[in-house]
Amino acid sequence: MTTVRNTENAGNAENTENTEAVEAVEGLPCPDCGHGVRERPVHRTRNRWGGAPPAPRPERWWTCPACGGVGHLRPGDGAMVAMRRLDPAGGGCPFCGEEECEVATAPRPDTDGFVRDWWVCLACGTSAPRRYRP
Repeated sequence: MTTVRNTENAGNAENTENTEAVEAVEGLPCPDCGHGVRERPVHRTRNRWGGAPPAPRPERWWTCPACGGVGHLRPGDGAMVAMRRLDPAGGGCPFCGEEECEVATAPRPDTDGFVRDWWVCLACGTSAPRRYRP
């Protein structure tokens, strides 16, 4: 594990940052085309108490410059999860209004006839589980 320590202008507090996850994203093969992926920052910009600045999402997001694929490293085991881009005809993100920024996991059928997936807006960082009829 690589740890970067930044004590400059920190007073008595010592800031540490784990860079292992950042290094792990760069160069991993894209699950769709096999080319190396790059880290993609995704920040939460909505509902920040007291006007706090945007905060990064807990997942490490990536994008493939070759095929345009996007996904994240699953927390815990670090497996690459490819996301599918949603149809922009749906009107864009219901929270921030940006278009062509919505991605979702592969749909999985539920026992009651519904389909479930996990939806994320790459512009504002909002996410939600979805349940819908196919």
